[in-house]
Amino acid sequence: MEQRKAKTPPTSCSQEQSPPATPPCGKPESCSTTAADATPRVKKSQFRDTVKSELFHILEMVMYRYRKEICKECRRSNPDQRQHDCRNDMPDIFFRNNYKALMKRLWLADFVAVIDQSLIEKGILRG
Repeated sequence: MEQRKAKTPPTSCSQEQSPPATPPCGKPESCSTTAADATPRVKKSQFRDTVKSELFHILEMVMYRYRKEICKECRRSNPDQRQHDCRNDMPDIFFRNNYKALMKRLWLADFVAVIDQSLIEKGILRG
């Protein structure tokens, strides 16, 4: 049985090995990280972040409007603001409990057009 000699770490810069000419994947052209390669990723990230932000704002607006619609005290025009359900914090399960009604209102809010307009304004889509 032959014993292998353990490699000792380099002690100076002159003994360090240079990285291999070809990357680990074996395809130099597929591993490049130029600015041109990063641009689609930046656009994709910007697109995703813009859509998420717009959806969040539109959904929040629709939820608060719907909550005001179903508030008993608002329908009665009760001036006492302390009794209004719409003035309290929104419960965590409000979206789940009112999903169908909220989805109907989302489609009425033209949210696709709003998101398109936002993407055009940020230069992600062309108008």
